[in-house]
Amino acid sequence: MATPYLKKMFDQKDFVLDAVNYGVRILFILESPGNNEVKSKNPAVGKSGKDMTRLLLQKTNDNPIIGIGNLIKNENNELNTLSDEDKNFVKQLGVMNVCNYPMQHRLSTDVLRNSVIFKRISKKQDKYVKGESSEKLQQLHDEIINDFKARLLTAIDNGVEYIIPCGTFARVVIEQLISKGDIEEIPYPSWAENIPHPARNQWFPQDNEKNKSRLGIIQNMLNEIKLIIDNG
Repeated sequence: MATPYLKKMFDQKDFVLDAVNYGVRILFILESPGNNEVKSKNPAVGKSGKDMTRLLLQKTNDNPIIGIGNLIKNENNELNTLSDEDKNFVKQLGVMNVCNYPMQHRLSTDVLRNSVIFKRISKKQDKYVKGESSEKLQQLHDEIINDFKARLLTAIDNGVEYIIPCGTFARVVIEQLISKGDIEEIPYPSWAENIPHPARNQWFPQDNEKNKSRLGIIQNMLNEIKLIIDNG
């Protein structure tokens, strides 16, 4: 869905659909597509998507890893590279971006307290954002959030049982929807809180005392997902 201001602010060829098939049970929420995603028109196919596959399917780097978005979409029969067990696992996963267009942002302190006005909408769009009024930026923000809310509601209606927002941006957006009562029941379990974005090796931090908490959060998430899928 592309609302009026979104159409103005973004190049339509950069639009990337979600990877959410009907009946998906577990939905990962990310921020927005990157360059690899724009090229393939699928979410989570670059380094972040491959790290998601590596963790969720417990793969090593010995063999080429396919991004989780490509596996979910299965447009080129990527699922045929997996075992039957892994195929069943992937079929219960989905990936949705808050914004279907590539977006970079700087989170101000206001993000954690109130509604956020996006200070930057990708380097490519800076020239537009700089000249826009706060009212127009608020309109852009509202359109992005409302579009995301509509897609999320559809996914929940179609069977999503758990959502996992990855990274600060996705988590803040979900928490805002919950606090405002915009969605009556969001299946956001406590174990899915504080999950880092898979970018920059955040799902594979060095095993040391500094990263002990993050490693525990990631491992607990993986354990919970396995239980959900194993218990059908």
